[in-house]
Amino acid sequence: MSPGAADFMREAEESLRAAIGLRDSGFPGYAAGRAYYAMLNATRALLHAHGFVSRSHGEAGGVLGKEFVKTGRFPPHLHKYLVLGTGVRHRADYLSGDRVAIEEAELQIKRASEFVQFVKGLLSA
Repeated sequence: MSPGAADFMREAEESLRAAIGLRDSGFPGYAAGRAYYAMLNATRALLHAHGFVSRSHGEAGGVLGKEFVKTGRFPPHLHKYLVLGTGVRHRADYLSGDRVAIEEAELQIKRASEFVQFVKGLLSA
């Protein structure tokens, strides 16, 4: 794994651990946001390992879809987790009146964990 990809993967794993800690401390909105960033950074690790650069969140998801999902190298359901996570993070960060429930944060963490583990496996192969 290239040093840049390894850095993104480390950030993904740290974000996932932070999400769990935030959930356990009673901050489900922040936990959901960190879970999203775990998936985003895992995406960036995968892209970087294959020579792609993304300048934005949306671009990272788009390249993942075009170069990996559509070619059969990445499961569509995991890509959907990233897309759905974007909306949850946006709601948690910018729409203070629309709180994220603990159950939703737990779901985001579960999805992020599956996502990160899959990418980690791809990068280890």
